[in-house]
Amino acid sequence: MSTKTKFFAFLAVFSLLVVPAQAGDLDGIAGAFNDGSGPGVGGAWTGSTTYNNGLAVPNNLFGTIDYAVMTAGNFAAAFPTATYASGAAMVYLYQVNNSGTFSVSAEIVNVNASANSIGQFENTVGEVASSLFGFDSGNKAIWNFASPLIGTGQSSYVLAFSSNNLPVLGASITVDGGTFGVSSVPTPGTVSIPEPASLALLSMGFMALAVRRRR
Repeated sequence: MSTKTKFFAFLAVFSLLVVPAQAGDLDGIAGAFNDGSGPGVGGAWTGSTTYNNGLAVPNNLFGTIDYAVMTAGNFAAAFPTATYASGAAMVYLYQVNNSGTFSVSAEIVNVNASANSIGQFENTVGEVASSLFGFDSGNKAIWNFASPLIGTGQSSYVLAFSSNNLPVLGASITVDGGTFGVSSVPTPGTVSIPEPASLALLSMGFMALAVRRRR
């Protein structure tokens, strides 16, 4: 079995795992996709990054973006009451936390590959919803916060889109209306995962191989 085939077989088995519901930050969430190359513990695709416009208080835009990438199945298990529904195999999740004195007016994630089903959902009472979101012609996922903005000490809804492509580290831009900060976050890369039928066949082959080795 080739290295690539083994990897996709691992993905198939991992996507079938059921994880418990978890509230709170995306950073360190159980069930995050793990191919060994993510920035989280053990190579999982979960973590937190900072944004900063580089200006001093009281003119600063500063905070964190918590993120996670999950298979559609693990996402549904972790957030059973979420209003967001995935349209592809992988779900990309982000949450903006504002610690600065400037309010956040937009979050923009650079998307270099095919993506769909952009949306958001409330995970904790008091989070700020985006007033408008969508993909632009320049391959960017954009969530605007016009009414209200994300104020000091507040967090956004969990922002989401889905893709059939595996994650790589990319870039996001957090905007306050006049300045911005750049962060490193996971985005879909150029490698796509197999169709569901192929995943199922690979999973069966992987499990059969494991049983044979045990004997």
